[in-house]
Amino acid sequence: MIAVDRPTAEILRVEVTDTLAYWTVLAGPTLTVVEDVDGFLCHLRFGRARAESTTKTYAGHLKRFHAWCGEHDLSREHAAAELSHYLMKLRTTPRLTNGRPSCLRPRSSSSFAHPGCSSLGQASPF
Repeated sequence: MIAVDRPTAEILRVEVTDTLAYWTVLAGPTLTVVEDVDGFLCHLRFGRARAESTTKTYAGHLKRFHAWCGEHDLSREHAAAELSHYLMKLRTTPRLTNGRPSCLRPRSSSSFAHPGCSSLGQASPF
């Protein structure tokens, strides 16, 4: 069997100091930093004062987009013209996970008086 080189991408937490960090994207067979994405995520965290968790979320989305560009042999400039195809892929491809289980989703405090007293509460809109 012949191994196929598929674009590889990961996200990584970058600690700047003991208390400051942001997330970035690594890609390629050696998992090197994607410089323009790293610059954007660093700017988002420190230049725009966004939370570290925001950069983690953005890094995850940008990792998938970067991998899609690699799978279709597109530069990001050319991928911009094909963005509708990427969005269609996101909408039609089943997710590996379906998010938080319903038992872990937050509920309004007015929805249920107590977990054991379901007759007193109303159905949660979530």
